[in-house]
Amino acid sequence: MALSSRLGARVLACLLAFGAATPALAQKGINGNELYTLTGQELAATIADYRQLGVKWVRFDFDWSVIEPTPGHYVFERYDLVVERLARADMHVLGLVAYTPAWANGGKPGKYHPPRDPAAFARFAARLAGRYAAKGVHAWEVWNEPNLGQFWGNAPDPVAYTALLKLTYTAVKKADPQAFVVSGGLAQPATTATSIESLAFLTAMYRNGAQGHFDALGNHPYTSPRIPGEWMAYNWRKMTSTSPSVLSIMKQYGDADKKIWITEFGAPTGGKSPWGTVISEEQQATMVERTLAAASSAPWAGPVFWYNYRDFCRYQADADSECFYGLRRFDGSPKPAFDKFRASP
Repeated sequence: MALSSRLGARVLACLLAFGAATPALAQKGINGNELYTLTGQELAATIADYRQLGVKWVRFDFDWSVIEPTPGHYVFERYDLVVERLARADMHVLGLVAYTPAWANGGKPGKYHPPRDPAAFARFAARLAGRYAAKGVHAWEVWNEPNLGQFWGNAPDPVAYTALLKLTYTAVKKADPQAFVVSGGLAQPATTATSIESLAFLTAMYRNGAQGHFDALGNHPYTSPRIPGEWMAYNWRKMTSTSPSVLSIMKQYGDADKKIWITEFGAPTGGKSPWGTVISEEQQATMVERTLAAASSAPWAGPVFWYNYRDFCRYQADADSECFYGLRRFDGSPKPAFDKFRASP
């Protein structure tokens, strides 16, 4: 099939999936933040592996600090290639619009700071939406884990994030009327000086006018070492089964019909974690199977994006556990979870 025909088919599929008459059913997704760094050959091999896994959705960063390193100077080439290759493979893209170049955050060190002018971020997001709509990308997530200080200048602020979300939603919809906007996936911390618990953050978003400014709610209900279905898997249960829950808050504010998109979920199989999240490879395989089964039968669930495809590091017992969330090990060999993911609906 010609690329233009493929893109047309994908646009139609997106419209059917996002339309109110045909709600999106949970589908398998994967986080692919490394894709724009790969060589052409590595990219082709990775996408071919995604197809073997049955991946329908791919989430990755459209990092403002990388794409517009200086004002008005855009670097799109690697992103264009990734989007084109995924379109050829009939995979949907969820573009994560996030992070801030130093020129736009007031000169603060590092990119994990909110922009000084949220309207500038919204203009950047609109530029992305306008550019990539013609390439079949219509789904955008606004920021990553905004309730963690790690990603919001050490001081998460639901008022400031909601203002950013509202401006970005409006700008993206104007640039691409078919666009589908997901709110930034919420992490699951306790409330501290540098983090805000997800239900409290979500409530504050609604109180500051978030309703009507996102099409699906993003959430990261990591449960490791517990597995969805277990009573102690609290972060999974609190999407629907606690009081309050994510879904009950959404219903309270008039969003009962919106889906919860699980834009990150996974577990590490090695390294050191101060939170005790490391599990065995066999347990990770069980987690894959149960997570995808639970989401596929849940009427409230949108796509589930596994985090992630491949370990970032060669195994070392004292390495950070962040290295070892992959379905494949660093050397490319599959973990037991790889086959469970491939066999899951």
